[in-house]
Parts: sequence; C-alpha cells; structure tokens
Amino acid sequence: MANPQKEDGYTEIANEILDAIAFVNLSPYEWRCLIFLWRKTYGWNKKKDVISVSQWQKGTGLDRRHIGRTLKRLLTRNIIGVNGKSPDKAWFFQKDYEKWDEVVSPVEATPLSPVEAIPDLPPKPKEATPLSPVEATTKTQYKDTHSLQKSGIFFGTFLQEIFNHWNAQKIVVHKKLTDSIKKTIKTNLKDYPAEDIKTAISNYALILNGPDYYFKHKWTLRDFLNRGLDKFLDLETAKSNYAIDKWGMKSGQKKPYEEDFSDTKALLAKQE
Repeated sequence: MANPQKEDGYTEIANEILDAIAFVNLSPYEWRCLIFLWRKTYGWNKKKDVISVSQWQKGTGLDRRHIGRTLKRLLTRNIIGVNGKSPDKAWFFQKDYEKWDEVVSPVEATPLSPVEAIPDLPPKPKEATPLSPVEATTKTQYKDTHSLQKSGIFFGTFLQEIFNHWNAQKIVVHKKLTDSIKKTIKTNLKDYPAEDIKTAISNYALILNGPDYYFKHKWTLRDFLNRGLDKFLDLETAKSNYAIDKWGMKSGQKKPYEEDFSDTKALLAKQE
C-alpha cells in the first residue's frame, strides 16, 4: 500500500498558478509532461532544468514521438519554455499565466477564513461520503488520465468530438456516428490521445486542399484512421512527403535531368 509523506519531499506551487491552470484545457499527455516538469524544477527548488528525452520517457511513461509533439504544443501555447539546444536544453514552466494561450479568465485565490488562517488549529473533521459503485470502480481501476481514456469512461465525449471535427473538414461528411465508426475511433484512442487524432485530421485536410501537394485521395473517417493516421500526425513530415516541387513532380520522383539513360547507352554500345 502506498504511503506518501510530505516529510519525504514535496513540490511547492503557488495557489495562484493552480487557480489559473484549472481553467486551461490540457490533453492527458500535456498534463503528464507538465506535472513531470513541475517535479523536475519546483520539486528541486529550481526554476529550470536540463531534461533529456529519456528522462521525459521515464518520468511520464510516454513514447518518444508523443513526447516531442506534446512538448511542441505546450511551447506553442507558451505554457512552458526552453533555453539552449540539445543536449543542453533547459526546460522551464511559464508562471506568468497571462502569457498562456487558451486561458479562460483565472479567478483570484479565495481568502482564508479566520479559522483556516490559524495554523495550529486542526481542521474540522468531515464525514466521508460513500462512493457510488461507479465511482468506487473508477477510483480503484483507473489511476491516470491515459487509462481513463483507454477504459472507455470518456469515450462518449471523445467519439463525438473526433466525429464532429472530421465532418467540420468537409472531406467526406458522415450523416451518422455509426457503430463501425465508433469501434474504429475506440481502437485508435487506445494508442493515441484524442488531441493527436484531431491534429492528424486537420493536417490531412490541409494537405488534401493545398495546391502545393499532390495527395488528393479522399478517405472516409474509418479509412483515414485505419490507413492514414500515422502519415499525418506530424504536419512537417506530411508536407515533405506530399509536396509538389518546382518541376510539378512528386517528392522523390526523378527530375527531367535525372532520367536514366542506361538502356540508350547499352543500345549505342551494341551498335558500335
């Protein structure tokens, strides 16, 4: 049985930060990375710390590719920052919440009551509220946000959210969230956070509709999740793979000046 004690170490975070971060929509992976960053910095009374990819992996349990994308999103939203270059990147938390992106008006910390302000006075004991069967199962079975996503507790929300995001791109609009589509989305949610799936859908739509890219195949949502998701998780990679160059040719295709004339050379050699 776990028995954590404050005496064994604790992380000091200002209440104002917690009040502000409570209003920010973060994905499960973003939460993992943010909490680990707090642990590595504030947990050691430091403002920033050099953290390697292997440390991020060990501290969050995330795959290397997910860590890169997650940190990039947090950087873009200005919730975290980094100084220097690999392998000496020093990561830090941006405590000025007014600089964060997507923040809903943070509230001021509620002043303590006279009773709460007296440090030596023990708090009034509260009667424990019995857990409902559903809550009891949830508490014992699912211990982190990723497990909650995998478990299906939030599937209803994620399914509709991903379905609506797909239809908003107007690639192939589906009239109904069918059981077969639900099943395919659920399968992918076991490996990817909902935010990554929506990002891949947006990247696919951008490539599909962009004049600078040759990929024009329109998948259904199910086909995209089964065959195209991995191809569009990273936008820069997708752009590189499907770009049309100045010759109007596909990436990797030979240019006119690169044509193979080996057959012609062989024929000339025979004639000689």
